[in-house]
Amino acid sequence: MSRTLIVCIFSVLIFISTGCSKKKSDASGTAAKPSEQTAVNQQQSSQTIQKISDNPGFFTVSAVSPKSAEVKDLDKLLRPILIELFEDAKLVEQSETPETRADGEVIKNKMVYVVRMILTPQEGDNLHAALTAKGFAASPRMGRKPLHYKSTVTMTVMKTTSLGGYSLNIIVDANKQQIEIISYQLGSKYDQML
Repeated sequence: MSRTLIVCIFSVLIFISTGCSKKKSDASGTAAKPSEQTAVNQQQSSQTIQKISDNPGFFTVSAVSPKSAEVKDLDKLLRPILIELFEDAKLVEQSETPETRADGEVIKNKMVYVVRMILTPQEGDNLHAALTAKGFAASPRMGRKPLHYKSTVTMTVMKTTSLGGYSLNIIVDANKQQIEIISYQLGSKYDQML
């Protein structure tokens, strides 16, 4: 009989120590409101893998804030399209210093995005269609259609904003699971080829 009494007391102590009979409290000792807890749970769940189409790399990288005026302008143009297609997008790399190549071509900046959905070569075609639907013009730089390689799709588009014109080379890389955007100085010989 004493053994049964000990087991009952032990069970009650475990029940009490796990907090099942109390409301959870936040750091200040007050009970968390259901709406606040729901918001926290939604925010946490949006930052974890939830679907088979989720890109694991998206959850392990940190986003950076656009620094230069041009990167900010491009980010405002591109990120909404990437979010619409791929559910979310993080800018993870950017260059700020122009680079002149051996052929005289000037790369104004480079940006790299990691998106929430797993990238496939087909997504390159979807991105090209979305960009042209949003007013990006096809560029003669690499042709008017996306170019498919083994695991990448490359496209070139042009866009003019209040800050100026952009000649963009966009690479959707299914191996690296990233989208690289290279912004060239507008008006080079490659932008004028027909």
